Amino acid sequence: MLLSNSRERLMSEENENEEEASGTSNSNTEELGDVKHLWFTSLELSCYEDQITDKHILVYEDARKVFVDAQKWLAKAKQYYTLDEHASDCVQIVQDLSQLYKYLAFFEEDEKRQSRMHKRRVDHLESVLKELNPQYYLLVCRQLWYELGETYSDILDIKLQRLQMTDERPTPHALWKVNHLAQQSISNFSKFIESLRDASTKKMPARLNEDVLRPALIAYFRVGRLYSKIVTPDKVVQLQYLGKSLDAYQFLVDYCRNDEGAKKYVSVELAVCEDMVKLLPLKLEKLKHEVQQEGQEWKHVHE
Repeated sequence: MLLSNSRERLMSEENENEEEASGTSNSNTEELGDVKHLWFTSLELSCYEDQITDKHILVYEDARKVFVDAQKWLAKAKQYYTLDEHASDCVQIVQDLSQLYKYLAFFEEDEKRQSRMHKRRVDHLESVLKELNPQYYLLVCRQLWYELGETYSDILDIKLQRLQMTDERPTPHALWKVNHLAQQSISNFSKFIESLRDASTKKMPARLNEDVLRPALIAYFRVGRLYSKIVTPDKVVQLQYLGKSLDAYQFLVDYCRNDEGAKKYVSVELAVCEDMVKLLPLKLEKLKHEVQQEGQEWKHVHE
């Protein structure tokens, strides 16, 4: 909670430029808001109060202190709440641990270390997911698939940003890594989406439950974006990926057209998708023409 609130506060300040208006603090931490509801006056907690600050976190060094203690306590909890005897509790602990790494990565400036932190998230989430049967733990598996999709996408964004910051030509290994991350993210988001289909008809419901509405539409949006990030010299494969990207964007647009109430959940993403369903068909037609031309040239050469 402390790391997440600190992250949200810093992001809000950056967007609204509040820091410049309010002045710069001399401390690396700032007072939290109302925390009276978190006080437990009947418990002796002084030994723990010295370990965790009651102020907002502003820099990596302070964030790491919180991370180390929280990680230690989660490790102790995991010793009791084992996957065999307390599956749901164990999964929640793993998810909390994943979130710890996520928030710590926010305060880390080095991109390579950010990637390693997100990779640790992947390791923790996949280790518990492979032990769960979706037939019995479907809701939990959905959460893990979605978070894994987000995590692989976060690593991909870091890799792409690093490639864009250099004038050097990407190595084959770097491009393979980008494609691998994109495909892993797509795979997990797709599993999440497939789990929402009707078991008998294999179709998506005409109306999604409110608790999965935004995650489902965001998953389609992410899939559309991810297919466009895959790098391949094969124009036929490019066509396939662009087609899948268009399908994902089109689903979100069509769903919001049929369910007006859904628009408020994905207003920003919907605007992007509406633009993409206009632009991608033009790009697809151009690419199809290039493929046909190359096919004719190849045929002419070999006749």
